[in-house]
Amino acid sequence: MNQDAKNAIPALLKILDPAQTTWDNAVTPFQLAPRLHLMLADIDAGSHTPTLVSNVLKWHKDKPEEANALWASLGASNDRVVELLDRLDQTAKQDPVAYDAAIEKASVVPASKWSSSDVVTDLLIQIYQEFSAVRHHLREMSRLSQVPIEPEEQTRLLDACLAVPGVLMSGVPGGEPR
Repeated sequence: MNQDAKNAIPALLKILDPAQTTWDNAVTPFQLAPRLHLMLADIDAGSHTPTLVSNVLKWHKDKPEEANALWASLGASNDRVVELLDRLDQTAKQDPVAYDAAIEKASVVPASKWSSSDVVTDLLIQIYQEFSAVRHHLREMSRLSQVPIEPEEQTRLLDACLAVPGVLMSGVPGGEPR
C-alpha cells in the first residue's frame, strides 16, 4: 500500500463511521443469501475518481433536469436490487431445500438463459434484470456526462463475466483516488 493510501485510511474510516450524521443514508444490516459470493477484481488501471466525480457533478449542475431524472432511475434500480436480494435471502431461510435446488440448477447455466420455473429462479431473474438496468443507467450517465463510468472495454469484460454459468451480476464498483 502506498503512503497516500495509508494516509487516506483514517479519513475514510471517519466518513464511513455509522455515527456520521452528515450523510442522508441509513445504515442497515445486509447479508447475501446462502451460496452467493461477492467477488471483486482489481485491474490496477483505474480512473482518477475525483476528476470523474467532478465532471459528473459539473454535468449535474449544467443539466439538472436530465441528471436528476437519471439519478432517480438509477437510485430506484439500486434500491430494487437490494430489495430483491433481501427477498432472496428470506426465501432461502423459508425453504432451504427448494432454494438449494434452484441455486444448483442456476449455477450451471448463464443468467441470460435462466427460465422461470420456481420462486427462487424468478427472484434470480429479477435481480439479473434489475442489475442490468443499473448498468444501463450508468452507461447512459457515461454518455450524457461524457465521463467513462463504464468504459466500453469494461462493458465487454462485464458482459463476458455474465456469460459464465452461475454469474448473477457484474458491474464496475468504482475507483480509488490516485
